[in-house]
Amino acid sequence: MHIVRFLSFLIGVVLLAACNANPSSATVSVLADENRFSPARVEVLAGKPATLYFYNIGDQEHQLAIQKLPMITQAKADPLAAHVMAGMGSPVMTGNPPELHVVAPVGKQAKLTFIPAKAGEYIFQCILPGHTEKGVLVVR
Repeated sequence: MHIVRFLSFLIGVVLLAACNANPSSATVSVLADENRFSPARVEVLAGKPATLYFYNIGDQEHQLAIQKLPMITQAKADPLAAHVMAGMGSPVMTGNPPELHVVAPVGKQAKLTFIPAKAGEYIFQCILPGHTEKGVLVVR
């Protein structure tokens, strides 16, 4: 079942990339399961809109969060990605809620559009207790 989901995801990524006629914006896709994010490195441009599609092919809910990410703006996540951060004391990330945060329930996808303000490398990870998936968002 995971192979079928993964192949469907790959076909979708290729189609999304082929349909992106606006070079001033980026569409990135991240796949999550219990062991990793794939790809673990994604790139976007500073000052340009970026749309993140977050796919969960795992057996548990997964989240993608970046604690500190200077942004010009962030659109509201789609309804599946809505999540209340209060009381989410995680051993991975503590203190203030993440500046970029998206949630994908089992077998679902979530979409989030944002505009990063500053070039740099920003670690993203699943902030659920016991989860260790990590990656890096490169803003050029």
